[in-house]
Amino acid sequence: MKLSGLFVPFLVVATQLALVLADDPENGVALVPGAFGVWSDCSTSPTKYISYALRVIDQPPPGLAPKPNFGKTVKGSNPDPKTSAQLSNVLLTYQMTQKDLNNLLSPDQTADYQIIPSMSCQDKPVRKCDRDTGKDLLNDNVIQCLAVINPTPKDVFMNLSISFTTSVFGPKAFTSPDVNTTGSTTTGGSNSTNLPADSPPSSNTTTPPPASSQSNNAMGRMGRELQGWGVVIAAIIGLIGLVGGI
Repeated sequence: MKLSGLFVPFLVVATQLALVLADDPENGVALVPGAFGVWSDCSTSPTKYISYALRVIDQPPPGLAPKPNFGKTVKGSNPDPKTSAQLSNVLLTYQMTQKDLNNLLSPDQTADYQIIPSMSCQDKPVRKCDRDTGKDLLNDNVIQCLAVINPTPKDVFMNLSISFTTSVFGPKAFTSPDVNTTGSTTTGGSNSTNLPADSPPSSNTTTPPPASSQSNNAMGRMGRELQGWGVVIAAIIGLIGLVGGI
């Protein structure tokens, strides 16, 4: 009875710790396929938080490879030449729920989806995008996702730091304005994005955030979950040994 009384609340705390460890900020190089290809990543559990910093790698060095198991990608279809012919090394970001991401990626390209505009860089293609929920949490406690869309004909490499639990900006954390303003419903998949063809992309080429060594979603998250559970199991074994010695 004494062991049970200590073990149950400890297991609850340990489970929560494992989930937090699985969603620690992740940094890495990722590739977004051209012709409206999509790179995406989602939280492992319901959350009202997301923080990310994206930088396009303008001149990828020879042999650059995406970080293994970092997000997942969907190949694009032929883009509209009127909107993509003059675009190069730029991306769009959509912050959305998992349900809306599934609609965005639907094979028939006709499903409706919504995004949070203030947590996205969707008005025009960009080379840099910093967004942070900060103190103004999202309305819905659900699986949250980030979708990065490539409206250019060629693949684009990016450097990305992302977290669904804490700010990736450390002491420079901020709150994006109007976080909970939901965008209007959009019909159609990623390759039906309405791009402002006459608007030049953002020219901000700030140095990319730190990333792990050269580098699709489930396997990456699974690896961090296993690390988290390894800590939990070790702690449980230690607790049992401690109680057994009493």
